[in-house]
Amino acid sequence: MDNMLKQFKNRLLIIFFAIGGFLGTTQASFLGENFNILQLQPTIENILKLKDATIETQLPFGLMKEALKKVCSPSSIYKGKLDLKMIVPLRYNGFLKNRSMFSLQYDYQDLLRLFLAIPSDDADQYCSRKYLMLSLLKRTHSYFHLSKDKPIGENIYSTLTPAQQLVNITHHDEQLNTPELEDFGELTENSVQTILGNLENKGILTDQDLKNLDNKIEVFYVPSCEISKGSFHILEDSLSKDTRFKEIKLYISTCNPLPNAVQLFSYIEHVLVHELGHYIYFFKDPKAKLFTQICWKEGQSTCKLQDFHSLYAETNKEEDYAESFAYWYQYQSKTTGDSDALEHGSAASERISLKEQHFSHLFQ
Repeated sequence: MDNMLKQFKNRLLIIFFAIGGFLGTTQASFLGENFNILQLQPTIENILKLKDATIETQLPFGLMKEALKKVCSPSSIYKGKLDLKMIVPLRYNGFLKNRSMFSLQYDYQDLLRLFLAIPSDDADQYCSRKYLMLSLLKRTHSYFHLSKDKPIGENIYSTLTPAQQLVNITHHDEQLNTPELEDFGELTENSVQTILGNLENKGILTDQDLKNLDNKIEVFYVPSCEISKGSFHILEDSLSKDTRFKEIKLYISTCNPLPNAVQLFSYIEHVLVHELGHYIYFFKDPKAKLFTQICWKEGQSTCKLQDFHSLYAETNKEEDYAESFAYWYQYQSKTTGDSDALEHGSAASERISLKEQHFSHLFQ
């Protein structure tokens, strides 16, 4: 990353710090004044000197998107994503594919001019158009810097219906530097929001839980071919030993070939639901100790291999809980209430059945 881009990021982070206490609202405090999006966005654009930018300028597109998400209403961002879904397949399957490098430079400057000239008479419309145009700028910029002979490939985002934004998610998307990977990032965001929505619809997560998770989920894109994984973090008071939720981190592999939409959703669903299993264990299940008594005593396992949903579940009681919750959630629709109908773990294991019953009773 060159010095100019570092300066841009540092300037934008100053604004993030200023609005940090008001995440998810339409108001932000900046240097002692109250700013809404119609005031804040031009400030960002001036700091980044967008009027002087060219397609060669390395702009922090990811941070600029995060700024919009933090101060715009979720519905306006959702509208921008819907509009993007309609435009992206057309641009990638036709328009961009056949553009010369010179034409792409012209297109980029035209998009930038339109981006800066979006009218500000309506905040939600302003936000949705800014999000849309910023996405197109980023895609055009990425395409320009690809090799001319590099094929675009299938656009995995073109068949995706954007999910309603329930929480703000932080994406560390520096690795997403091609149109295909940008689509992959959009698909990841959509998958996480969809999974959270499904959990809410089933009564597993409440409005308060979603507030607790807001701005507490981070996604890291890892270029290695390791399987996608996650981590759950809590803070413990050194005196009272009380715990509070800190964050969930998801590490998503971008190894080629990229998974299709169904595969990626399945990966993310298990990882995210597993980490949310830890959240439920610590903060939502008053009878969590009863669960641990099924297979654990004084920190030692009392069960056989067939009594666990996975090898990882044998690690300790907390991982057993999280893995059991993840498998129960993903496969509960395939059961009929009879343990013999379970399509995971060991259907013949009485202790597997007890674990299933624990979650069924908890969320009945």
